[in-house]
Amino acid sequence: RELMEALMEKKEKEYKDLVSRLRQIGFDEEIKEGERIFQKYGVPGLVASAFARCRLLKLRKFLESSKEGRSASEVLGEYIGLKVDEFNLTTIIRGIKNDIRRDALEELLIPDGRRFDYRLLKEAVKAPDVEKAVIALGCGAYQEDLRSLERELERELRAVLTRAYYGGYTNLAAVIGYLELKKAEVLNIVRIANCISRGIESKRIVSEFLF
Repeated sequence: RELMEALMEKKEKEYKDLVSRLRQIGFDEEIKEGERIFQKYGVPGLVASAFARCRLLKLRKFLESSKEGRSASEVLGEYIGLKVDEFNLTTIIRGIKNDIRRDALEELLIPDGRRFDYRLLKEAVKAPDVEKAVIALGCGAYQEDLRSLERELERELRAVLTRAYYGGYTNLAAVIGYLELKKAEVLNIVRIANCISRGIESKRIVSEFLF
């Protein structure tokens, strides 16, 4: 977020300082990819997507090379597949809503997700609006409530993570499950704070929780 703000406001010194700190903690590849995407399309908001894409690809590569047992490998495969689905769906829906160039969105897509065929993703990203994009993905029933589609993926991901953490694993699956579940707890707290600050009623706040 700070990186995007520095780019948008053309704060060169702040940007260089942030880049330096990020590289020190191992984000060199993400920085290079973010800068490449920004230089190519000139959209600061795509930097975060480029970062996320790079992180997912690195995580997938790491998990594929890790020597876990069969059951752990299966649950980790489900996890990364759903994370890819979540990323692709968010990229398409929010990208089209914000009128981002379609070629930029297509370049960010990640193949081999669990739910959405890559061919359909490429068709969806060319749709004139979000509703038609959702139909192209075979999710026309959600075109009136796009948030429910995102939440369905969140629930599926949550179920996989819960299985990974509570399924008796003592390996990487349990670690990832624990970290992601803790992340969801933090997001719930942030959502509560944001909703209260905006005067949103309690029923609406609960509906935004990640269970």
